[in-house]
Amino acid sequence: MTSVVLHDGHQNGAEASGAADARRWIEIYSRLVEFKEELLERANGDGANGHHQNGDVLSYEKVDGADLEQLRSRLIHWQRVHSRLAPVDLDDKLGIVTLRGEAVALTRRENQLLSFLLEHPARYFDTRTLASRAWHDPHLASEQVRTYVVRLRRRLREAGVGCDIRSERRRGYALIFDEALEQAATG
Repeated sequence: MTSVVLHDGHQNGAEASGAADARRWIEIYSRLVEFKEELLERANGDGANGHHQNGDVLSYEKVDGADLEQLRSRLIHWQRVHSRLAPVDLDDKLGIVTLRGEAVALTRRENQLLSFLLEHPARYFDTRTLASRAWHDPHLASEQVRTYVVRLRRRLREAGVGCDIRSERRRGYALIFDEALEQAATG
């Protein structure tokens, strides 16, 4: 068996050179965590009963909880690095987003949505997924989610931060950082 070791620039205390690098690592680790979770579900009999479609037995002994926890730990690390480097300063407790001393108040729902999107930059989520993962309320109507997205988008523009909520048909919504705006916001 061949092992693949990801070098994410953090060995020996080194950090990424910028928020864009951190966002890329967040995307990589998010996908790896999702994949490992799927493999573990299958290994526990919740998925394909341990068989490929062609009937070959999968070797799930290579996937264990320690691997998953290590990946989650790296994901959390890069989310923290990104929160330090991104031009968005969000006070979760007060629900205020700040840029250069200018504060824009957010509602509880806007705050929760921004927190979730900051943890998953550049990843698209449909309205159902946002309702269940950002607010833990899968019964929230798609129209309500869209309303919160529009309101948060307006607030981000008011604050002049280097990001925006973009939408793509059939993909959903994502917090996208504009490199030019980001540099202007931070420097």
